[in-house]
Amino acid sequence: MRGNSSIRRFVVILAIASVAFCSCGEEKKYFKGEIITINRFGKEITLKGIKVDLKDIYEGRPFVCDSFLIFNSFQCLDYYFYAFDLKNGKHVASFCPKGDGPDDYLSCDESVQLIKENGDSKIWVRDYNKQKIHLINITQSIIQEKTICDSIISFEWSKHFMYPLPSVFFLDHGRMLGINQCEEGYSTKDNEYTPRDLYLFKKSFDNMIKEYHLYKSPVISLDDKVKFECFEFYNAVYRIRPNNAQLAIAMKMLGQISIVDVETGEQKNYRMKESLTYPDIEKDIYKSRKYYETMAVDEQYIFALYVDVAMKDCPPPYSSHTIHVLTWNGDPAYKIHVNESIRYMALDTFNHTLYAIDIADNLYSYDISEL
Repeated sequence: MRGNSSIRRFVVILAIASVAFCSCGEEKKYFKGEIITINRFGKEITLKGIKVDLKDIYEGRPFVCDSFLIFNSFQCLDYYFYAFDLKNGKHVASFCPKGDGPDDYLSCDESVQLIKENGDSKIWVRDYNKQKIHLINITQSIIQEKTICDSIISFEWSKHFMYPLPSVFFLDHGRMLGINQCEEGYSTKDNEYTPRDLYLFKKSFDNMIKEYHLYKSPVISLDDKVKFECFEFYNAVYRIRPNNAQLAIAMKMLGQISIVDVETGEQKNYRMKESLTYPDIEKDIYKSRKYYETMAVDEQYIFALYVDVAMKDCPPPYSSHTIHVLTWNGDPAYKIHVNESIRYMALDTFNHTLYAIDIADNLYSYDISEL
């Protein structure tokens, strides 16, 4: 993205000055890696949204692929993916049909990791029910107006985990990075479980070559009157840097973005100063707040939608007028304000545009070329 170099240096200086290390010993027992408190952002800006009209019904989580905006939705009747041409707003293709036939999908999830091969754009999608991962050729699916699947690999998650991996990213040399859900086990004394970890696989999900622990110890609710599923504590959004070197984790129950080095497992946690801590939540679950709701990344920045509302006072769907922008070094570069209350985001990295869906399902675009 373009920007004046002197201004950028000034932003970095401000961002570094706004960061402090957390000295809370009680909180250190939960997280691997240091916790760095963010007191302010380098620059606050307001972006003006331009309404975008699509010429058909759309619903679900969007992502941008080439010049197309693609929605993934489990609520639509016939297909999971619906593609729209951003030049004219027309619906141009639907793919990944729903059903239990040999070419159908019982579930269809992706990690917004686009792959370029031989000039075509592709994406890996997970069918948890059939325990397979499909490499969908988006370019050819749009051109041919039917689902084009270039490859299928086995995804027998139930052999190794109690629950499906909520995110899987594909790296080089046949490696795959997966995130587990919380693995619950019950002892005679208390409810015990393994918090979320990262697993590095090679060529097969039967071949785990490395494990990265994100947490040191589990969070346990101290209020026996409240039934709270353990995985809720670790709910997060995961996005991988386009060069596959780092993973960004935006926490939903903490105002925190963690950045993990994929090769070494080194982890740094960037915490908003106003955020609750796990000890706060353990003592009183009714204090819980929703912080980050969705995230989009490019090679330079992490864009995270910052909600910051009390969960007991504000039922989902969650939306916000505020976007936090961090560099991959953890510098708090920008705090973006928009007039619209948005709940989904997608980045068009080629045209330096942020697309967002507001609470009323209107689509807007924002120019981010000056960041």
